[in-house]
Amino acid sequence: MNGNNCKTTCWLLALAAGCLIGLFFWIGAEWSLFWSFIAGVIVCVMSAVFLPRFFCSDEPAATNSSATVSPAAMAEPTATHPTPPAEPETASEPEPHTAAQPEPVSIPGEPVAPEASAIEGAQPEGLSTARSGGADNLKLIKGVGPKLEGVLNSLGFFHFDQIAGWGASDVAWVDENLLGFKGRVSRDNWVAQAKALAAGEETEFAKRAKTDGIYD
Repeated sequence: MNGNNCKTTCWLLALAAGCLIGLFFWIGAEWSLFWSFIAGVIVCVMSAVFLPRFFCSDEPAATNSSATVSPAAMAEPTATHPTPPAEPETASEPEPHTAAQPEPVSIPGEPVAPEASAIEGAQPEGLSTARSGGADNLKLIKGVGPKLEGVLNSLGFFHFDQIAGWGASDVAWVDENLLGFKGRVSRDNWVAQAKALAAGEETEFAKRAKTDGIYD
């Protein structure tokens, strides 16, 4: 029996028992009304105390350990949080395009400037005028024509031994400062030719130039 209902029933039974006992002593035993009431109260209280101990259980009804889920709750779908849309990737700025530098194109018949060298070059020592014996015929050096001979004279170079004594730094400077003829010193190997001519030797080009009078 449910605990609360059982206790209520026991109290009612105790009250009924007290009333019956009181009437019994008042009518049957001809007690006075006061003592009959006292006897009924005592019986009622004792019955109310002891009856629940024998007939009522204090253990609560066993409950199902698993929570009962209502059909409505089962029918309701589980709320899901929508996934926020992915932020679009920020387009990276394109790197500036650097135009490729065109390579120099050599034109046949035109002098080609030499590539930059680690040697900056130093101007070789020149003369203000040719020596007393007169200037050498620099046109006997292959690559030196009449115009270029004039450029060399304007820079203070009049003799074979001057050109024969040029070092790498001297050659680099002259190659860069022969306007319109850059690179001719190295390309035609003037130093080696000048050394031979300064020593009194004749190169194949010098022999031919003396014969036909064609220089350059």
